[in-house]
Amino acid sequence: MPDNLVEMMLTFGSAVRPYMAAEMRGLAMTAGLTERELDILEFVARQGKATFSDIAEYAQERGRRGASNSRVSAALSALYSRHRLVDKRVNPEDQRQPIVTVTPKGRRLVDQVSELRTSIYEKIRAAMNPSESEANTLERVFQRGLTNFRQFLDQR
Repeated sequence: MPDNLVEMMLTFGSAVRPYMAAEMRGLAMTAGLTERELDILEFVARQGKATFSDIAEYAQERGRRGASNSRVSAALSALYSRHRLVDKRVNPEDQRQPIVTVTPKGRRLVDQVSELRTSIYEKIRAAMNPSESEANTLERVFQRGLTNFRQFLDQR
């Protein structure tokens, strides 16, 4: 890969990342959540259900600053008790670790997050203004990149 393409990818990511982070932070604040709480809510929604261990492992893998078990527990408590965005039920396999699922209210918020992300990516696409041919090429490149990156992750 030419060095200038890597440099362009870095520059592009540096321009987009702060905008996306600010938009997500704004949505979290509007909902009265911390970024960690929103991140955990999205994780549980993607999984369908999760235990505390699943969530703690995810937080550690994400390299979230200060993602200690006590902070993950506090975030889950807030999502459950204060915001009613997740439910907990007894885990028949390990009663010490409840199964966490997203409530309908939580699902609506996750849908808002998805809509916001889609809107941001639509703005990025519009800013790129690719021709039909370029868009087709980009689609193929992204698909190949996704396939290859998933293989890379599986081999780690």
